[in-house]
Amino acid sequence: MGRPLRTVGHGESSYAPVEIVRRARSRLGENRYHVLKNNCEHFCNWCVSGRSCSIQVERPKAIALRAMSAAVQCVGRLPHVLGALRTILCHPAGVES
Repeated sequence: MGRPLRTVGHGESSYAPVEIVRRARSRLGENRYHVLKNNCEHFCNWCVSGRSCSIQVERPKAIALRAMSAAVQCVGRLPHVLGALRTILCHPAGVES
């Protein structure tokens, strides 16, 4: 009570409004809440579209995967960077070995 409410438009639904309500009621009493796998957004999307998903959960996962991918790419380039750094440090410009 007294908390802000946000609505999300779904465009075209896979189900008629009566069917959406029926689907929601079919899960009354369910006790399998999980913040990452079965939260209120998963539930609402399932009722409307038949697809259980949560943008709030998926977005951070995607960001983390992109960061890990970038880190792997950096590690892959590390031998080349270290080789160039070794060359610069061992053979400074203008100094004969």
